[in-house]
Amino acid sequence: MVERDAYTKMAVAKARAMEASNKYTALMEMCLTDSPSKEEVGEHLLTIQRLRADHLEAAQVRDQRRTEEVEELKGKLILAEKEKVRLEGDLMSKREKCKREINGREVARWRFLGRVVVRARSEALSEYKEGGFEIDEELARLRDKEIEFDIDYGAATVYDPSLDRIDLPQSSEDSINRTVE
Repeated sequence: MVERDAYTKMAVAKARAMEASNKYTALMEMCLTDSPSKEEVGEHLLTIQRLRADHLEAAQVRDQRRTEEVEELKGKLILAEKEKVRLEGDLMSKREKCKREINGREVARWRFLGRVVVRARSEALSEYKEGGFEIDEELARLRDKEIEFDIDYGAATVYDPSLDRIDLPQSSEDSINRTVE
């Protein structure tokens, strides 16, 4: 019986070996049928190369378009900077013009105030003189000063900020038109 058991074990082992060999053969055949042929591999390689070329061409076109956009934006930036410089120049010229106008108004105001003060003093002196006072020299000096104001302030076009600090005497209609009794 030992021989028979050994023979049975050997037959079972051989059957299993044959079955494993058949499975291996089937697997190898399946791998061979599943693996692509040289023609298929060549077609796949051509497809890959064509896709790479298309992708590369698209990337080059995209890069070229972006380069053109960058150049266009650089041109716009240069134009905007030129416009900015022009507008800043216009702003500065307008600012200077306004300063000159303001200074001219200030000069005219001071000229007017100077004339008013000198005329008020000369009128007051005239009234005093009519009242019997002797102030001819002062009256002549003030009239000369009035002429100087007309000449000096008529020619002046520059504003002097130190004039703001001058404390001019206040005169009213009553003090100018008052008659000496």
